[in-house]
Amino acid sequence: MSDQIDLVQAENVDNALMRERNEELARLGKDLEGVNELAQIAGDLLGEQQEIFDEAENNVTQAERDVEKAIDELSTAKDLSCSVRWKMCIIASILIVVLTVIIILIIYFTGGFNGSDDGNN
Repeated sequence: MSDQIDLVQAENVDNALMRERNEELARLGKDLEGVNELAQIAGDLLGEQQEIFDEAENNVTQAERDVEKAIDELSTAKDLSCSVRWKMCIIASILIVVLTVIIILIIYFTGGFNGSDDGNN
């Protein structure tokens, strides 16, 4: 009978060990599910950050293009400004010459150059 009791106790111990092992496996399964969920969340965050980095890189590239375009436009504006300044000087010079000729003609035709004004009337 003692062999039978030992056999029953051994079965009870085996059953207890199997239940404990099953419980640990169940906990391990839940832990793995949690790790899997964290890995998915981390993957999603990395994907979102990658999108942000890509957008930032695109913005920097676009800003670089805009700066280069602005430099070209400023250079063109500087050239145009110098050109306009030069043209204004030429126009002013021509205007001064024309006005001088007109004044000389007015004085000449009004008798200012004929020397008749010698003070004896």
